[in-house]
Amino acid sequence: MIKFVKLINFQGHKDTYIEFDKGTNAILGNTDAGKSTLFRAINWVAFNKPSGKNYPSHWDTEKECLVEIGLDNGVSVFKGRDKTGNYYRLSTHEGDFRAIGSGEPPKEIQQALNLIPINIQSQLSAPFLLSEKPGKVAQMLNEVMDLDIIDHAIAQAKLLKTRAASDLKTEKVILLKIENSLEEYSYLEEMSSEVSLLETLI
Repeated sequence: MIKFVKLINFQGHKDTYIEFDKGTNAILGNTDAGKSTLFRAINWVAFNKPSGKNYPSHWDTEKECLVEIGLDNGVSVFKGRDKTGNYYRLSTHEGDFRAIGSGEPPKEIQQALNLIPINIQSQLSAPFLLSEKPGKVAQMLNEVMDLDIIDHAIAQAKLLKTRAASDLKTEKVILLKIENSLEEYSYLEEMSSEVSLLETLI
């Protein structure tokens, strides 16, 4: 779980450190205190959302902006933006991992954080699960319990079945063409018998 979040030169935060307790945490504060920015920072690191370049704060637009998410297992996940662009860094007991780019977070980052969007609810989020349709609720619960692996396996099985059926149909067409072409040589068996008879006579 997340132990702390540190924001440096990120939008309205010049240098902010927030430590979390175990379990559910609520972020409270006055308007424009930076609550939404904290959610935005976590989403920026975990899901690269929202995308864009407007993250360096007004404190120093030339300085690197950086968000660090520290986990209770001692691992830290960083996402920063400097003059060269966005980058990710993962710091573990075994060493560091670094990746450059602004696309989807690397698998190493995703696995370390182990977060899905429903882990983070902002003040504008609807009451958890109460406003969703039954199908969406089931999908969310599947994600929480990792049951979406079953859905993924079923989808993959259906895809393989469809491909196998398509391949089988193609092979049947090829086989039919070969069988039709072999009919041109149907006289060979009779000719073979005649050749044997001629050899005997000779």
